Amino acid sequence: GESTDMQVYTVFYFLLVFVLVQNFLLAVIVEAFIEVREENLILQTEQELLSDILSSLRAHVLALRYGWPSPYRLGRLLAQWHAKNSVGFLDLERTRLFRSQAGVGRFLQHYRKYHFLEPPKFSRLGKESANESEALAQEIEVRVAKSVGCKVQTLKEFAEENILLGQRKLELRAAAKQRSSTLEEAVTAEPAGEAAGRADADAEDVD
Repeated sequence: GESTDMQVYTVFYFLLVFVLVQNFLLAVIVEAFIEVREENLILQTEQELLSDILSSLRAHVLALRYGWPSPYRLGRLLAQWHAKNSVGFLDLERTRLFRSQAGVGRFLQHYRKYHFLEPPKFSRLGKESANESEALAQEIEVRVAKSVGCKVQTLKEFAEENILLGQRKLELRAAAKQRSSTLEEAVTAEPAGEAAGRADADAEDVD
């Protein structure tokens, strides 16, 4: 009787431990899978492994054939164009990094198929977001502003406001610089006035 109870207890104990350990492992694996999946969704430039390898080899072959610049050199130059939202044929041709105009055209034709390289779209309210959640948030913000009677600032009004703020900052900076130069002139002129006063006093003593 005792041996039978012990066997049953041992079997149930090992089953319970096995189920718990299995659930722990599954939880770790599922959590890691969710994190990697979210990172892949955010990183739009990454494809499947085979597609990435083929695309990379094809880009290298085309670069050698048409005389494209190195990605590092071109990327470093494009990073300096902070105010440009898209780059076209004339922009790339003016960089003088490509061997010929045909190479520029083939470069644009090759990278045009990637959706993450499409130029952003703008409306009268500003840049349209490609993310569905961000676009929905912008639409809700506009509707709420209109419902409460607030004026939605357009992109033109936003740019004009920033221009006025920039001009105001330049005026304040020029005024502060002028005040500092006036103070420096006053400080340098004060010792000269004191020296002249001492000279007059010495002259009176001599007389």
